[in-house]
Formats: sequence, C-alpha cells, structure tokens
Amino acid sequence: KHWLCPSCSAKRTLDWAAWLVTEVLYDQPHYHIVATLPTVVRDYFIRDRKLFGWLARTLAEMLKWYLTEGCRHPRAIPGIITVPQTFGEKLNANPHFHVLATTMNVDPETGGYHETRFPSFWQLRCNWRNKVLALLERAKKITRKQHLELLAQYPKGFNVNVSIPGSAPERQYGTDHEPRAAVLASVGKYLVRTPLTESRIAGYAGGKVTLRYRGYEFGELGLLQKKSDPDYEELDALELLARLSVHVPLPRKHHCHYHGAYSTRFRGKLRKLGITPRPEAEGKLRQECRQAWARLIKHLYQDDPLKCPECGEQMKLIRLVGPGSAKTQFERLRPELLYYGD
Repeated sequence: KHWLCPSCSAKRTLDWAAWLVTEVLYDQPHYHIVATLPTVVRDYFIRDRKLFGWLARTLAEMLKWYLTEGCRHPRAIPGIITVPQTFGEKLNANPHFHVLATTMNVDPETGGYHETRFPSFWQLRCNWRNKVLALLERAKKITRKQHLELLAQYPKGFNVNVSIPGSAPERQYGTDHEPRAAVLASVGKYLVRTPLTESRIAGYAGGKVTLRYRGYEFGELGLLQKKSDPDYEELDALELLARLSVHVPLPRKHHCHYHGAYSTRFRGKLRKLGITPRPEAEGKLRQECRQAWARLIKHLYQDDPLKCPECGEQMKLIRLVGPGSAKTQFERLRPELLYYGD
C-alpha cells in the first residue's frame, strides 16, 4: 500500500485519474508544472521526508499568490494539486514536484471563471529557489553562509517547467481525437505513477535485472529532451530492491495535496450552492468511478480473466464452494454474494 507494487498501483492510479477528471477538475485547461531541486540539496529531502510536506504547501502558496495577483477579480482563487515524487528514470533519488493548476481562477460565489496572468519564468525560478533555501535554513539543514553560497551558485534559480495539457477541447493523433478529459487523465496517471512498472524490467537472469529507462540528450535547439530509443542498465536484484526502498513514503501521510479551489472545503461550499465542477457528473460518487478487477486486468494486460479458456464464453459466478464451516460463516455475513447472475 505504499505505491511500490506495480499491480496495486496500476489499479489505484486508474481509479484516482478517473475520479480526478470526473469529480474534481474544472472543465478548463490546466498548467502542468514540474518543480525540481538541484543535486546539492536533494539529499536533505530524501533523508527528512517531513520537509516534503512543508515544501509542497510552500510551492502551492507561492503559485496561489502569483495566480491570485494576476487576476483582476478579488475573490477568485486558483485550484492547485501538488504531488511529490522522489524517483528518477533510473530509480535514483530525484525529489521533485508535479503540480496541476487551473489557468483561470474560480469565483467562490458563482463558480465562474476569471482570466489570470502567469508569472514570468525568471520570477518563478528565482522565487522557487528562495523558498527552498529559506525552508532548509529554518529547518537547520544549512547555515546562513551555505544559503548565500547557494544563492550565488544558482543565479537563475531552480528549474521549473510549465506546459498546458488540454489547452484545446480535444487533441488529434492522426485520425483519432482525444478529448480534454482523457488528456488530463493521462497527466493524472503520470503524476501518481509507481516508481517501477513490469514493462521496464527487460530481463532477469542469474540474479541480474536488466532495467529499461529513457535517457536524455540535447536536441537540435540545444534543449535537453528525452531520447527516442530507450537505454538499458544491468544491476543486481538486491541493488534494485535497495533503490526501491529509498522511495517508500512515510506511513499515514497524504500523497496528493489539494489547495485553493481544489480544497475539500472550497468544493464542498460550491456543492452546497448547487455548483459542481462538471454538471454532467452530478451525483456520481467516487465509488462509481472505481473499476472492477476484471475490467482493470483486461485494460492493463489485454486479457479477459472472465473468458472461459475452453469455450470462449463469458463466465459468471454461480456459487462459492468451500469447507462447511467457512461456507456457513460466509452465508451469514454476505448472503447476497452466494448467487450472481441468472
């Protein structure tokens, strides 16, 4: 239950993405912001995970202030979702944050949208650097002298990347059209993905694991981008487990954080007024977004577990057979599950 099992995480990721686009996200384009940390300060956040929660709130407050100041409407606020991640492509320690933020602020009284202005990259990068270093100094991880040295070492600030997925009502891949909700669902699944999936394990033999990952290279314009072809790394199985163990999160801590117009209080206030993010999803609870295991297995592995291997027809549950005592106890607890279908 710590986002490490590929099978369990795949189900949870699909459930969360379906709930996100159905019940939470407003029907408008969103900023996808990735805020990273330089190598010299990453170790502080890996060793002390409590700093992650503080920094997530700090990042959300910074973005909320910028987007609120850039909007002419005094009451409208943006919706922000922050998701921390600790891993890189090679399962190395790479703490960074993924953020989904609304491109238009939401009015708490009417639920309407109001245009806002995004800050310049110079402001965003420098302020992000200042927030990170100030937090480390308050937590007594670095001294004032180290703070000033890091300010001089990174005069352009810490890296922040911004894109706008779903900026159009739909995007086209050849002859196929993908609606904005599907685009945002893909981004949502990327935000909460597990560190390691089975598809990235290219081979296993003699205690050695071949790990597939996407490396980086400089493109024609001199910008760093992912390679078109994957790279491979062979490492010991225990080394793979050691890398995974670094990314086990703290127990009983929230993985995703909701701020501003996406906070539970704000969304509950709008619902009391009869305003929902998506009117077509009115009354659709999160439980209804959950998908059965059979449907998820069919979606993930392209194999229907309810298809009979003998005749090819769809199977259905008729009865449960087991020891007499266990069956009697099950009949008493869940009699409605004994017979299903015709």
